[in-house]
This record gives sequence, structure tokens and C-alpha cells, in this order.
Amino acid sequence: MSIFKVFSLGLLIVMLQFLVPEIFSGFEKTLLVFFGTIQSILASSQSAMTAGFIPALP
Repeated sequence: MSIFKVFSLGLLIVMLQFLVPEIFSGFEKTLLVFFGTIQSILASSQSAMTAGFIPALP
């Protein structure tokens, strides 16, 4: 391996160590917002169905 390939591989490893947790953190936040929204939609539709009417979706 030439010195540039070794340097590039080392730089890639260091970058991945810093970026991968940020990527998973962003993905986790997105999933939490998505499931929170779905939960609130289901809760409001369930309460609307027990009241006897279906509300208009925004």
C-alpha cells in the first residue's frame, strides 16, 4: 500500500468514528418524531370514534 492509501484509510476510519453516532442520533430523532405523530393521530382518532364522529384531517 502506498502512503496515500494508508493515510486515506486512516482518515476514513477517524471520520466514521465521529460521523456514525451523529447519523444514528439523527435517525433516532426522526423515528421518535414519526412514531410520536402516529401515536397522537391514533389517540385522537380513537377518542373521536368513541364520541361517534370522525374529525377532518388537517
